[in-house]
Amino acid sequence: MTLQEHYNLLLEGKATDKDVFLKNAKSLFPQYIPNHFGFDLTTQILKQNSILTEGYIDLGPSQQIVASPKESYELAFEKYLQEAKKEKEAAEEKIKADVLTQKGSICRNKIELPIIKINNFLINISFFFSC
Repeated sequence: MTLQEHYNLLLEGKATDKDVFLKNAKSLFPQYIPNHFGFDLTTQILKQNSILTEGYIDLGPSQQIVASPKESYELAFEKYLQEAKKEKEAAEEKIKADVLTQKGSICRNKIELPIIKINNFLINISFFFSC
């Protein structure tokens, strides 16, 4: 435990051993604290030399970041993106359906093989031939 932590515990009332604090302070900083100084003078000297600080604040975040509600233009843009995605999927499905059902030059013949099981996956293989 550092001297600062011990001092904070003394201020909070969680520790009552001022004698141990004085002994540690005098052994760590004999150039500043003579043996006959008490608790008050010792803490005053350590504060003047920036060894101890009061009101110590941890380096963690002091505030929680709260997400702000979305603006109307953000909601409109999300709606636009969802509609565009649906339109794209619908267009792809239409093209896929056209290719699979079209008779004529693109898909003249279609050969389907039976379902094959490979590594727990079911595969239906189709071949399309065009002229």
